[in-house]
Amino acid sequence: MNDPRDSEAARLFDAALGASQAGQGDAAIALWRQYLQLQPAAPLAHYLLGAEHAQARQYGDAVLHLSLAVEQAPQLAPARLQLGLLWLTLKAPGHSASILGPLLSAAETDPLRHFAQGIVALGQDALAQAAQSLRTGLSLPGDNVALAADMRKLLERTEAAQAAAVAATPQPAAAAPEPPSHDFLISTYTANTRH
Repeated sequence: MNDPRDSEAARLFDAALGASQAGQGDAAIALWRQYLQLQPAAPLAHYLLGAEHAQARQYGDAVLHLSLAVEQAPQLAPARLQLGLLWLTLKAPGHSASILGPLLSAAETDPLRHFAQGIVALGQDALAQAAQSLRTGLSLPGDNVALAADMRKLLERTEAAQAAAVAATPQPAAAAPEPPSHDFLISTYTANTRH
């Protein structure tokens, strides 16, 4: 006999995913929370709820749910990547590098490896290395269009920061420039994440 909570959970999952994809952040957050009351060990739901919180700039809740997603499913690479990017945005490059560490050993053909390398390099203010890693990741085949779009935006911002740093390079007697700011937009990666 089927548990009625299973059909309710499936209905909530579909509704939450639809709200996320339609850009209805508040509704999506409410629906993901309801879903997680029925299915607390659901890493994909924690990931998508964390992404919604990040989009809404509710960073504490974003860190919580993205961390739960990574704890429950360490192999959920998009959640790990987004959590690493969130830690970088929160000016915690050490946490970012730690979270992204497992992605750095992925296959050379995996774009997520290169995206993670780019994010780690950004945390070290190595803009040229970051830009190169992001370019390499974008040149590889991948099926997550939303992630690729976000990484293109990150690359554009990295290149702009790199150009600004070059333009601001002082003459030898001048003081060193301030490191560039890394306040990057975080968006959800709902495309191709439901399995």
